[in-house]
Amino acid sequence: MIYLSAELDIPRKPELVFQVLSDAAAYLAWVEGLVGVEHEGAPTFDEGSSFDVVSRTGRRRSRPPPT
Repeated sequence: MIYLSAELDIPRKPELVFQVLSDAAAYLAWVEGLVGVEHEGAPTFDEGSSFDVVSRTGRRRSRPPPT
């Protein structure tokens, strides 16, 4: 399983940042190299959600770690 981690200071309210980051459907508009995101259920990154990410390098299954 692959876990991704990144850190960046963004001068916005945490609620707004999380709203943008949890909108999986919008990822195609701003994630470079991404060609598809397929969801099981609602297109958001909620606890326990599951999704497939398709990039130019191929298909990878991603699942957020439990909190």
